[in-house]
Amino acid sequence: MSDANISWEGPALKLLDRRDRFTRHAILEDFNRDYRHGAIKLESDSYLTPVSDQRFSVIWKEYDSGQRVSVRAVVPLTNVDFGATEITDEARKALSAYVKRVVKSESKGEIDL
Repeated sequence: MSDANISWEGPALKLLDRRDRFTRHAILEDFNRDYRHGAIKLESDSYLTPVSDQRFSVIWKEYDSGQRVSVRAVVPLTNVDFGATEITDEARKALSAYVKRVVKSESKGEIDL
């Protein structure tokens, strides 16, 4: 279990609530267990963590040197290679753009990363 104070923003909770109860439970359990496990840095303080057997990704921001974490969105991402050990700046920018498009689409424009 993480020592950080994890909070979910309202729109992120709406995205989570769209999933069935078993999937919601798996997403929350995986993320709360270790929100940094497999995390990919998208921007200076923004990350993506694969959860629920890499079927979903939680997009979050870190505050106060990791003491606070705010979940911005949870979305299914199918075109991401989570096995990569290194990510180039070009690949990071492309991934970030892809994530922003998916989040905007899934949230019907409510979340604009």
